[in-house]
Amino acid sequence: MTALRPDFPQILTLSEQLDAMLLGWLERNAQSVPAEAQAGAILTVVAEHLPEVETFCARWDMRVERLGGGTKWQSIRVDGPRLPVLGFAQITSLYRA
Repeated sequence: MTALRPDFPQILTLSEQLDAMLLGWLERNAQSVPAEAQAGAILTVVAEHLPEVETFCARWDMRVERLGGGTKWQSIRVDGPRLPVLGFAQITSLYRA
């Protein structure tokens, strides 16, 4: 394990960036939601980022189903706990091209 150096910027992985963004979204949008409340969303992500997206989703108990796509973009269905799914869908909407 390398020690963190204050003079050297640390780069976060995409999944770590998504974690931070989702935590912020959850803090702003905290609601009383039953534990069993589930949701699903269809999202489009950059194909090369799909492994990081799957890592992020797994940490939040979200399941990813690959629906298809090309070499640049992939469509996925994300299912899981309502608030993380809704937050992730809103976060991805910030990156529309």
